[in-house]
Amino acid sequence: MQELAEVAINFLRRVSEGGNKVIEICGPMTTGGLGSFEANMKRFNHAIEMAVESGYVVFDLPFFQPAIIRIENFTEGQNEYNWDILHVFLRRIFESGYITKGFFLPDWQTSIGAKWEREEFIRLQIPIEDCPPEWVE
Repeated sequence: MQELAEVAINFLRRVSEGGNKVIEICGPMTTGGLGSFEANMKRFNHAIEMAVESGYVVFDLPFFQPAIIRIENFTEGQNEYNWDILHVFLRRIFESGYITKGFFLPDWQTSIGAKWEREEFIRLQIPIEDCPPEWVE
């Protein structure tokens, strides 16, 4: 996870060089939300597309999802949550300072990861907003 975090931080460094402010869409992926990984990812990807259309530069966490799944041997329906995704991968990214705001999808409270992200954003004083209704499918 450390190496993957470094890849993400290098990407964020490059896209931030022109003064771009990078946001992240936060919400249920593997736990909570619409009840399945597939449905959650469809909603997630729609919100990312809408944010980009609105002029935002988005840290695309779903882009890293295949590598995370492979590294962590994730299978849908598994009961044990892998905290390395949060404590190693995302914490390093958030602490890098490149994420300037988090937009939260509906039902974020049902997600272990999204609840943790919100707590981290508060700890790091990264602004938080709900996703605009038109971003939610």
